[in-house]
This record gives sequence, structure tokens and C-alpha cells, in this order.
Amino acid sequence: MADTQDTSQSSGAVTVAYDFHNASSNRDQLFSVRAGIPISDAFDQLSILIATAQNVVSELEDGGACAGWILELSYALTQSIHMGVNQGGKP
Repeated sequence: MADTQDTSQSSGAVTVAYDFHNASSNRDQLFSVRAGIPISDAFDQLSILIATAQNVVSELEDGGACAGWILELSYALTQSIHMGVNQGGKP
């Protein structure tokens, strides 16, 4: 029988801080994905964000603005996860 254990938490891979969403003319970033979240938990949240964006776009006539925001959150989380994996879980 194959071992199906989730190794992402045991490997220590975690998210890294990733700032996003310009909030001023100086391009100051308002939001940030927090560092130190286990990758498996971050992927769970990413899946929820993407599914929500898909539902908004498919159900609302003018869902573009809301979907754009959710997709921005999804992209930021994706970048944080990617950097966390590439850094071996070291913030």
C-alpha cells in the first residue's frame, strides 16, 4: 500500500510574507499574506478563493470587480506559497 501521508507540513514548508494591493499613489501595499502558514493550509485557502471567484463570475452579471479582488487575493497567496516552497520553509 502506498504511503499517502501529507509531507508538506512535515517538510517545514510554509508561506512567506507577500504584500499586495496598492493603497496609495506611492504604491504602498495595504494587505499581506502572513509568513509561517503551513503550505497545506495555504493551499486549502487558495482552493476556496478560486472556487469563490469562479462562482461569482458565473452567477453575477457584473461579478468582474468582486472576482478581480478575489483573484488578486488568490494570486498573492499563490506567490507566497511558491516562494515558501522555493525557500524550503524558511521565512
